[in-house]
Amino acid sequence: MANRKKRTPWQVPAGTPLTDFDKRMMALYDAGEIIPTRAMIKSPEDIAGIRAAAVVNTGLLDMLAQEIHAGMTTADIDRLVYGYTTAHGAEPADLGYEGYPKSCCTSLNEVVCHASPPRKMNSGRAISSMLMSPRGSMATTPMLRVCTSSGVSISAWSVW
Repeated sequence: MANRKKRTPWQVPAGTPLTDFDKRMMALYDAGEIIPTRAMIKSPEDIAGIRAAAVVNTGLLDMLAQEIHAGMTTADIDRLVYGYTTAHGAEPADLGYEGYPKSCCTSLNEVVCHASPPRKMNSGRAISSMLMSPRGSMATTPMLRVCTSSGVSISAWSVW
């Protein structure tokens, strides 16, 4: 038997007028399709906020590509992230999340679990970070960089 996701019917809150979109979702559900929950559907305002957050994160990544170098610590990276993010009207989403004390999650080399251990970067170290900003509308930005003696070589990054 195929492992299918659980189908959840489209929910229209009590007192909310039924829209054409609601009718389409209900028809898809009735036809046996898996449909998203209402909470997953983003409004134009939500999408604009996500785009604005992605712009901040893209600029942040560009700045980090120029600034990260051998000899820096993960605390130095955290200060750069906090400074850039707040200067652009955003707030690091990681900061204070369930008590987390840093503006980004950074790990070095083979470390899989993101955190911000107080480690110094030497030439050849791989730097991996997860950046999220601002609160409310988030763009999550995973990045992987390799620290070289002349600066940082960007290996991969994306905004999603």
